[in-house]
Amino acid sequence: MFSLTIYLFREFLNDKFASNLTYFTEYIKTAHPEFYKKLQGQASIKQTFEKLRQNVRKLEPKRTTSQAEIVDIIKERFKNVEIRENVLEGDGVIEYDIIIKNLKTNKEFAIEIFGPSHFKTNTDPIISPSSRLGLRLKRKYHSVIIIPFFELNELRTYSEKADYIEFLLKPVLH
Repeated sequence: MFSLTIYLFREFLNDKFASNLTYFTEYIKTAHPEFYKKLQGQASIKQTFEKLRQNVRKLEPKRTTSQAEIVDIIKERFKNVEIRENVLEGDGVIEYDIIIKNLKTNKEFAIEIFGPSHFKTNTDPIISPSSRLGLRLKRKYHSVIIIPFFELNELRTYSEKADYIEFLLKPVLH
């Protein structure tokens, strides 16, 4: 039930009713009646709502410096795109770093920034088994472009990074 609670909270985290108990209750009743029934038997709606509000900071995905920089570059270099960050799909099980929608073609693809934990060792460019599995799941929903940390770290200036990102994305965005 905890994972469902996190999913529900992330689903409406940025919406207006994250601070309104009445609206939250109506939302749960209509959008997730099975969860509403569970809440009535185990805990009150108000207790769940308060617990979710208290834990909002723990549940929010972290935005890395690399991710922020890449989003800035995309906004700067490509005009006809819609960008979403830390997107949950697959019933809240799969999280993408960045999803980009090409507004000309209406096609979406994902960008995953692979840090050191995605590889077998910090110096080995072989992707770890758990990262491979996650990538396989992600590819069921979107085409995925991987940006490894070691390639990004080799680039010294913002201009070099911007040129690199543009080179990677130009085939799918033009």
